[in-house]
Parts: sequence; C-alpha cells; structure tokens
Amino acid sequence: MASEHRVRILRASQEFWDEDDGQAACEADANLRAYLDALIAALTARWGEPLVTDLLPYLRAALEGEAVPEPMNCLSQLTGSMQAWPHRDPGRWLGLAIGQGG
Repeated sequence: MASEHRVRILRASQEFWDEDDGQAACEADANLRAYLDALIAALTARWGEPLVTDLLPYLRAALEGEAVPEPMNCLSQLTGSMQAWPHRDPGRWLGLAIGQGG
C-alpha cells in the first residue's frame, strides 16, 4: 500500500518583496508564531508534549541527491524543524511548523 500524507497551509502571510524596512515582515512573523504557539498549546493539552523533529538532515540528503520520502522532502524545503505528535495508529503523526516558500 502506498504511503499517504497531507500537507496543509493553515495560515499564510503576504509577500514582502517590495518592503524596505522589514516591519511588516516582522509583524507577520510575530502573528504567525502566536498562532502556531496557540495551536501547539491546544494539541499539547490534548495529546501531551510534542516531539521536536529536525528536518535539516532530510534537506541535506535531498541536496546530495538521495531520495527523501514525502512529506519530509517537502517539509524540509520549507522549514528546519517541526513539532510532531504521534498518532495512536503506528506510522501516523501530526506536525506543525512555520515555513517559508518561494
């Protein structure tokens, strides 16, 4: 049976290409982090402490031409780490992170 995964964007900010002083980007980052912290708190209250997952080894492996399974390949290209909670079904988990695309 093929592995199935889903990656969802829960919140996204505007792009900041034309911004000079960086203030809007800092405010957007603070808002995204507050949203992430609230989600982490809610999930931690329900399922316990998350595992911090380092995604940089997956990114390095992909850059060296190794095959990296999804969704780790996609996630490692967006962020360096994520918070993850294992599901009661083996091999399933829920992860949260702030990433940057583009």
